[in-house]
Amino acid sequence: MNSDRVEDSDMLHADPSSQRQAFVLICVLIVAGALLQWLGLPALMRWLTVADNAVLLHRVGLVFDALAALMLLLSVYSGWYASRILRSHQFPPPHSWVLRDTRIMRDGAARLRGWAMLVCAAAFIALAMYAAILPVRLQNLIREHKPAPARILQIAPPIATPHG
Repeated sequence: MNSDRVEDSDMLHADPSSQRQAFVLICVLIVAGALLQWLGLPALMRWLTVADNAVLLHRVGLVFDALAALMLLLSVYSGWYASRILRSHQFPPPHSWVLRDTRIMRDGAARLRGWAMLVCAAAFIALAMYAAILPVRLQNLIREHKPAPARILQIAPPIATPHG
């Protein structure tokens, strides 16, 4: 008898229709990412190219606020998924869908993954707070900046020209 065989109750089986949906979703995300980079990034750079520093700082703040919101969403999802793992003592948690047949881990191994997901959620929260604080720090640095006095550094005397 093969000892590598896993009982059917220790496996979470992939649903073929979910696999097809995930494949289509990944293809759509790849195309959307390519379009975003091709069209969105140049548009963002044009939007951020302004002469007025106050307008520029406001727009940079909006970009960083959007990044902070995205990281908060990721932290909420990671925390929710971690709580499901920690409550069930099982990874993947019950009623999850998987892309391939996956061996179910229980107890210590599952809790380790649950706590790792919780650490990821905390890291996303920390990154979101940092992204929200960066524009404010940039504004404070610009406000405190004092221009250095203009100095003319003369390395060598000017060369005399025959006509001058």
